[in-house]
Amino acid sequence: MRVVIAHPVDPAALTEGGAVRYAWLVVKHQLEAGIPTTLLGVQLGQERFSAKGLRFLPVVRGTDDWYRYLISLLRKAPFLHFPEGAIIHAMRLDFLLPFVLFKARHPLVLTSDEPLYWLRLKYPFVYRFGGKALYHAVERYSLKRIDRVITDVKTRDYFVQRYPWAADKIRIYTAGVDLSRFLPQDKAQARAALGLPQGVPIVVFIGRIAHQKNLELLLGSFAEARKRLPEALLVLAGRGDPEYEESIKELAETVAPGHVRFLGEVEPDRVGTVINAGEVMVLTSHMEGSPTVVREALACGVPVVTTDAGDVRSIITNERLGRVVTAEPEAIADALVEVIRMVRAEPEAVQEACRPPAQASSYESLGETVIEVYRDILTRWRG
Repeated sequence: MRVVIAHPVDPAALTEGGAVRYAWLVVKHQLEAGIPTTLLGVQLGQERFSAKGLRFLPVVRGTDDWYRYLISLLRKAPFLHFPEGAIIHAMRLDFLLPFVLFKARHPLVLTSDEPLYWLRLKYPFVYRFGGKALYHAVERYSLKRIDRVITDVKTRDYFVQRYPWAADKIRIYTAGVDLSRFLPQDKAQARAALGLPQGVPIVVFIGRIAHQKNLELLLGSFAEARKRLPEALLVLAGRGDPEYEESIKELAETVAPGHVRFLGEVEPDRVGTVINAGEVMVLTSHMEGSPTVVREALACGVPVVTTDAGDVRSIITNERLGRVVTAEPEAIADALVEVIRMVRAEPEAVQEACRPPAQASSYESLGETVIEVYRDILTRWRG
């Protein structure tokens, strides 16, 4: 078995984002399992990553911008050579398209969350005037040629409803967590390491500062929660579109002046520290697949308040783990206040309840799920 992974990942300078972490954990597990793997990634700095069994081919250098990565893939895909039968696996449909067009003789695997949401949110004009129809045409064309789709429950339903003939190609996955990195830490020490105040309630958000994350709703909900917890602090860790990030910072100064802290992009090894600094983690996304950060928070013993996005209802299954609520400021604020008070009243009990569900979602279990999909494809491919 040989595998090619296509995603804008630089193993020497891992950035935030669930898809990046997913892609790298898949690569990491395959290397540990002795599966030769080619990573069509990006090189962000001077250092070039190497590991036994890994062939690292940077598609672009100096950036992980999705558009530049896709254009470069389209230019280079016809000239890339892989061993016969090598499985090509991409984490977005547009990143798999170059191989659908130019490497259709290889088994093809797609990991996808709900399609089109990013286009509808970030490029509404393009979406309304031709983008939706074009995407669906590409989607239909590609799905007929893709061997397997690995996705969450909600996206599975989307695909089956639009393309009933593709149902047999779809496999369900859950995000994986590196349990050696995401562990409970002393909250006071975590706050001290980040320069955050002691004693006050802290709500944590970790992710891209992007339209998909619906941070306007998050800020409105936090402002509502502060009516009952006036000392509360909201900590946001992540990078994003500069214009959108600036608008969110301006809104934060309007609705909760002095009570919102932006940490910027956090190194992967410090994400666990950021999570542990809070009583609760919050997610208000319009759309998710199987959000890695929810399981990472639980692995750290921190409960989660989230909108009903992706497969979160299968993760947050009791009140010790947090709340799944409607996308309304009052509902999210009520949940934040309830969970913070619960954590402060019973910190050890909450921490003990949170970690076991995350332990069932180790990156090793994710990796084995993906490898089983590969094995199934190869059995049919060779047959």
